[in-house]
Amino acid sequence: MRDLHMPRHDALAITLADTPIVLYAERAVGIPSHGALLIADLHLGKAMTLRAHGVPVPPGGTRADLARLDAVIARSAASHLYVLGDLVHSRLAWHPRALAPFAAWRATHPTLAITLVRGNHDAHGGDPPAALDIDVVTPPHPLPPFALQHEPPEDGMAPLPSIFGHLHPSLAIAGRGRQRVRLPCFVRRGVSLLLPAFTAFTGGGAWQPAPGDDPYLVAGDEIVPVAPISP
Repeated sequence: MRDLHMPRHDALAITLADTPIVLYAERAVGIPSHGALLIADLHLGKAMTLRAHGVPVPPGGTRADLARLDAVIARSAASHLYVLGDLVHSRLAWHPRALAPFAAWRATHPTLAITLVRGNHDAHGGDPPAALDIDVVTPPHPLPPFALQHEPPEDGMAPLPSIFGHLHPSLAIAGRGRQRVRLPCFVRRGVSLLLPAFTAFTGGGAWQPAPGDDPYLVAGDEIVPVAPISP
């Protein structure tokens, strides 16, 4: 567990593979040189999927995620949104009732280019309807100097600069009175970057911290750098 006593920022500029990038507290990454904004793991339709399996889930999660996406698009002034896999959770995301909030959101951004780099859930959920005007590509997708993909390399280390999602990284943080909370985080590993799940409707994933991993916590509307993982 980590103590949360570090400087905080609502956006933090860092350099990765000699390229300036910006970590946003909305759980997104900006690459200003490309006019690009990157997110991963939106998981549209997850609530409907769980309800279909008898799990009671409150409404409003998708709209909250899309409002956060609106905010970070405006802050970053991005012209191109890249979704690094798992835009959808299952085929139920394309059910008219589940699709409606996202379709309405897309209609408010008619000039925004969107590229989906397919993830494992997208492979099962199917590609977006043509009316959404989303370009769909297979990983790895080049955005020099980076390769964009959903899942990390099998050995856990990318030989070339890469940005990916899938693992939903998070860290447990200790507070006063033995309080403990688990927060999502970005993770810089060498010349690569692991993104937190964009949707707030998910827990921690399969990220296993390795020595030298450099986490950046997302604490509400702030980014908090913490010390790299020690050996």
